[in-house]
Amino acid sequence: MALPADKPNLSKEQALECLQQYDWKSDQMEITRFQYDYEFLQSLTNHQYLKHIRDEGYFEQPAFVNYLQHLTYWRKPEFLKYLRVPRCLDLLDSLLNPDVRAELKNDKFLFSLE
Repeated sequence: MALPADKPNLSKEQALECLQQYDWKSDQMEITRFQYDYEFLQSLTNHQYLKHIRDEGYFEQPAFVNYLQHLTYWRKPEFLKYLRVPRCLDLLDSLLNPDVRAELKNDKFLFSLE
């Protein structure tokens, strides 16, 4: 789930800054979680990746849908400022809709998501 070379990951300092502002523990586990969420959320703009997670059946798993819901914290200004592809939040909103998730079985629909 790495970002393209022209979109580098957050630096450790950026992650720590955000975690400290949000009053989270700033140990390595929390930084790793922050970076994981960051990379995953932005990967939602990649239609091939969406197809992959659809084909693996993730959209049908309640735990995965709960994880998508968890990612809505990125709408808060203290997190939003780190996103390089803010439209990923619009895709996240779409994926939280059960009708959209059901329609993802159609490749044409999946590749039309913006």
